[in-house]
Amino acid sequence: MYKFKFSVPRLTFLFKQTTSVLNEVLQFTSPVDKLLSNFFKIHKKIGQIDRAFISESVFIIIKNKSLVEYFCGKNIGITIKSDKLLLAALKIFQIVELSPEFINEINIKNNEKLWLQELPNFRDLFDENASSPKNIQENIKPEILFSFPEFLYNKFLQIFNNNPQNLHKFLLFQNSSASLDLRVNTYKIKREKLVSKIFEELPNLNKQNLQQTEFSPLGLRLVQKIALNKLSVFLNGEIEVQDQASQIIGLLVDAKRRQMVADFCAGAGGKTLL
Repeated sequence: MYKFKFSVPRLTFLFKQTTSVLNEVLQFTSPVDKLLSNFFKIHKKIGQIDRAFISESVFIIIKNKSLVEYFCGKNIGITIKSDKLLLAALKIFQIVELSPEFINEINIKNNEKLWLQELPNFRDLFDENASSPKNIQENIKPEILFSFPEFLYNKFLQIFNNNPQNLHKFLLFQNSSASLDLRVNTYKIKREKLVSKIFEELPNLNKQNLQQTEFSPLGLRLVQKIALNKLSVFLNGEIEVQDQASQIIGLLVDAKRRQMVADFCAGAGGKTLL
């Protein structure tokens, strides 16, 4: 399942924009989030889903730089161009479908088309339990597979009692993007109605990206983060950011009128609204 879906002209535009950002990011002269923020301030007309795509692509490359470079065939002292890194990341991590029409639009060479076709899906590099890398072309060193320095990998392996299966699961989790949980203000709107309103405002949002939380009856989970601050449902107070655990705690406490509750992990006071 691809994380994003765009028309060919839109994806071509975003590919060029993301490549431009990467050219600057990979110089490592400033924090990545700061560079992205500055880029979006300059390009104010780029939409929320487009911003999510650019940010997601950049951070995936940064988090998995060793692995992406490995499949780009990097040799010591050779710098790989940003557009090739981006193409590899889009294919390996299934960020968006690379259709033949899109490939023709960006004018890559025939030998690169063959290279792109042979790139694996990231999940196909592991067995079902993520216990060990599969053999793809040749054995990939764990420090490359997880973009984790070799000396740290060896240290962590000791911490995990020399159990690579558990360590690999941990490293996979560390490299994954965190989801974003929302709490529906049921005094204003029902959860099902709010989902419909979000898709009305964001018609390009992948339906798999917005899910009901497993345990909280008030929650929604965005698998891929998007900017919420301009959505009417956010501005109207129909949703707020609150992780599922906080929602569940507030519901389980079931505080009554005149009772006093001490929250030793309070933020902005979201649980109070429950």
